[in-house]
Amino acid sequence: MKIYFAQFFSEAGISFPFTHHFNHRLSKEITALVIPSPLFTKKYGDDWGLMFRIDAKSRIAGTEIKGPWVSRKDKDVEYFIALPFSVLRRDADVLQSAVGLVLDGVSSVLASLGISTRRLEARRSRLIKRICSDPAMFTPEDTRQEWTT
Repeated sequence: MKIYFAQFFSEAGISFPFTHHFNHRLSKEITALVIPSPLFTKKYGDDWGLMFRIDAKSRIAGTEIKGPWVSRKDKDVEYFIALPFSVLRRDADVLQSAVGLVLDGVSSVLASLGISTRRLEARRSRLIKRICSDPAMFTPEDTRQEWTT
């Protein structure tokens, strides 16, 4: 099972500076850490993927997860993970907190599909630190000061 990430920011001016490198890195890292569950395989098949679309919303207090949307044509199951933009921008480390909430949302979905999150949870802190220390993961024009003011 392959896991994919993309971004879909539904509110004008509300987004996080994640690049396509960020999407690719998360896909690669999380795909390597999970094994499809019998529940997922029975329901969808062993050649199906999971797509997580990251969104940001200004008027939510916590992370929202919506889905699944099933595409039999593309053989994927999609979920939207909406991050609480207004809450996160007040955080001391906006990007680290945002990546953490993305991983929390992914873990929640995986668990609901009977997929073990044990390996992901064991590497969560290290993964967040490695992503946040790599400048290719975020657009260069965005700085922490812009997110916390």
